[in-house]
Amino acid sequence: MARYQAFDPASEMYGMSVQAFTKSILHDDIADILNRHGMDEIDPQKWYSVQKLLDVLNDVVEEGSNTSQVFVSVGIGAAELGYAALPEPVKAQLTLRGFLSAYGKRLGELHHGDVGYVRFEEAAGNHFIMTWRVPYPDDMMYGVFYGYTRLLRPPRQTFSLEYDPNYMTVEAGGDRTVLHIHVGG
Repeated sequence: MARYQAFDPASEMYGMSVQAFTKSILHDDIADILNRHGMDEIDPQKWYSVQKLLDVLNDVVEEGSNTSQVFVSVGIGAAELGYAALPEPVKAQLTLRGFLSAYGKRLGELHHGDVGYVRFEEAAGNHFIMTWRVPYPDDMMYGVFYGYTRLLRPPRQTFSLEYDPNYMTVEAGGDRTVLHIHVGG
């Protein structure tokens, strides 16, 4: 059985998000895999099978030596593409907290079918907790949140992300993955 499986075989993802694979800084590392799956040219206005995308990810795991870096890179690419697509007035008013709290709803807008969930919690002023169960690699989701945190944090603020050591990640067999995001001192 493949490592990554769609929760709903009919689920689809909007092409703008799928473009992260072709725009990733590590695109060259997975170009042959994307080509083999017919996903080397993505129409941002089209819908794509989530399972087909997961098949690409399964091949990345099977064939790659830098799997974690590829997944994080794709996640960061998705964040950069998503941010770039926002209208300037929205960007001007968007905060990291506002984005993270809305991310779970946004996930639903970019997909058709059951793709799991992403939940937001604010633990303290600049400490946010993201919890998810999705069919995508944890490191890809880490990359998404890293990318958006880098883009939306207050100017010149440092930040860090870490998986919660008290919870086993989905990739390790847990029932959910918990990520802590800290911004500032």
